[in-house]
Amino acid sequence: MADRRVVEHDQSWAVLAAAHIAGVRDALSGLVTQVEHVGPTAVAGLPADPVIGIAARLDATANVSTLMRLATVAGWAFDGDLGADGGLVFTRHHAGLTVRLHVIGAFQPLWDRLLGVRDTLRADADLAARYSHLIRDGLRYPGAAQQLLVQIADRYGPAEQMPVVNRVRAALFTPAERILLVRRTKPGEPIHWVLPGGGIELGDAGLEDTALREVREETGGHARLHRLIHVAVVAGTAHAIFLGRIDQWDESARTGPELADASRGGYHLDELDPRDPVFARGLVWPLPTAQWLVEHITAGTDLFTLPDLRDQEPPRWAPRPARTSSPGGR
Repeated sequence: MADRRVVEHDQSWAVLAAAHIAGVRDALSGLVTQVEHVGPTAVAGLPADPVIGIAARLDATANVSTLMRLATVAGWAFDGDLGADGGLVFTRHHAGLTVRLHVIGAFQPLWDRLLGVRDTLRADADLAARYSHLIRDGLRYPGAAQQLLVQIADRYGPAEQMPVVNRVRAALFTPAERILLVRRTKPGEPIHWVLPGGGIELGDAGLEDTALREVREETGGHARLHRLIHVAVVAGTAHAIFLGRIDQWDESARTGPELADASRGGYHLDELDPRDPVFARGLVWPLPTAQWLVEHITAGTDLFTLPDLRDQEPPRWAPRPARTSSPGGR
């Protein structure tokens, strides 16, 4: 772990955080419900590694693709998905300091844990003094300050467990040993690709049923599913990922309801080599699955020999929440 630079508290941190919070609320209006200054820099008098932490709570119906585009337009650089350890992370720099934005899913326990730590340290002078002592003397007590924060956070609920799956996708290999993806295009947004799939509907009999239906709707083809190989959690939403094969597809035979909505942009089918750089560059959705694929392909893993996750611990699943005017996911 890199050495942390701990400095005494600076009152300007709160001013800087307030300015960025206002900017986030404006840039992500309608996509986030709350924005707060979090972390040690949010507690007056507390020494800290001077990284300004801001947490934004995602609206349950927010479109993550739109959020990422608007955050980028507003000057935030996407740093990855830390899941239960930090949500979707964006950074920017101001006045020589790093400002880090954590976008947290509407139902992720991380939100209550972050605010609980902040509010406890603000209210409990003895605990704040103990933290200050530990963080200042990090060489003598390595990791002790962070351990104390975890202990405080645990008062506000357990760390995140695997959420209930309500979206299903498929990594489908074609006869050319490429992966069939939906290329998403929309004015003002960078081109990106998505594994075919979507939400579990009330009439679906299970995860495989959802995957097969979504593949038919989005590709006009019929998949042969092999195994459930990955579960990707993005901003608190769990996507079950099946591995499979598809021999034929037909854009003219697609029936997905999103295809009729011109405001949602273009949906076109591409075959991409799993070693294509777009997988490693964060341009394939869901991001955790793209990263997982890169790791296995780089290691030379035969994906079709991997175990079925349902043999270890069957994921809990349920139909997705009813859609509103702003659908979630991609």
